[in-house]
Amino acid sequence: MQEQTTQPGIVITMGPSLTDEAILREVLSNPVTHVRFNMSHGTKEEHKDRLSLVKKVSEDLGKKLTLFVDLQGPKIRAIFDKDEILCRIGDVISISAPGEGGTLSTSIPDLYTYVHPGDTIAFHDGKILSTVREIKDTSIYCTITQEGTLLKNKGINIPGVDLPIASFTEKDKEDVLFALEHSFDALALSFVRSKQDILDLRMFLEERSSHLPIIAKIETRQSLMRMNEIITEIDMLMVARGDLGIEIPVSEIPITQKELCFIAKKYNVPVIVATEILKTMTENPFPTRAEVSDAMNALLDGASYLMLSDETTTGKHPKDAVTVLSSVIGEYNDHHAKYARFQK
Repeated sequence: MQEQTTQPGIVITMGPSLTDEAILREVLSNPVTHVRFNMSHGTKEEHKDRLSLVKKVSEDLGKKLTLFVDLQGPKIRAIFDKDEILCRIGDVISISAPGEGGTLSTSIPDLYTYVHPGDTIAFHDGKILSTVREIKDTSIYCTITQEGTLLKNKGINIPGVDLPIASFTEKDKEDVLFALEHSFDALALSFVRSKQDILDLRMFLEERSSHLPIIAKIETRQSLMRMNEIITEIDMLMVARGDLGIEIPVSEIPITQKELCFIAKKYNVPVIVATEILKTMTENPFPTRAEVSDAMNALLDGASYLMLSDETTTGKHPKDAVTVLSSVIGEYNDHHAKYARFQK
């Protein structure tokens, strides 16, 4: 793991948009320090091919990168046969165990035992919202309160409900073995809720004579409540604003980000700020003023690295997105002494 430096860096996420060697070469010519491989998407063969490409290009450039595997974790997924489900305000949908009918099922068959009438269930990473109306037998009936189109295998969040599922899953174990086999430099653990989640992963690694650094993704309410115990067990912290923005009110995200950066600085733990840094550049060649301000403010908060996700995995302008972040970091570095007073 690269140590925290005074000069921030960029984390890119590998995906289809970066499989062209010439494009990747231009991207890596910027102050990119870390490359993320997201195990929630893509096959192992695709990851192997992309890993080989990154190693080739970085060697050609004489550049040392930290390559890390981002473990999927216990994300609840929507399962159904159709290509999509149109959810309109006022519609009632049912969530049932697999094979028992219903509008859809989930990756947790007994989900009905953990929710109650009045609970909020968010679909498609928070794009669609519903309220639990009733639980009948093994089915959950929800009323749609924010409409949208639900695609299969998209995420489901239930804010405030502490589900009894391990953060370190069987799939994660397989992906850790993949990471060890291919000599990755670090691991990111998703949906961390407690110190024990980190220890479980650490033990799995030690049993295989590995001491890979662990990046804790902070994206649950439980992790926020237990930060003082989590921070002492990790090598890096990621402010994962996507799922975190579903678990807590979105208006709390800016202050929460500042608090996490403050705690990390106190313990000398590097911080990655992630999610929608330059989201509009997934489609557009230019960022919004708000996005550029957000990126700069993350640096002023104390972020060590800024991470691009969709912008470099499936985005239409990965080179431009990295160039914009590079210019923001350059501006920050040029005026570091002036900006430093905001970090005290």
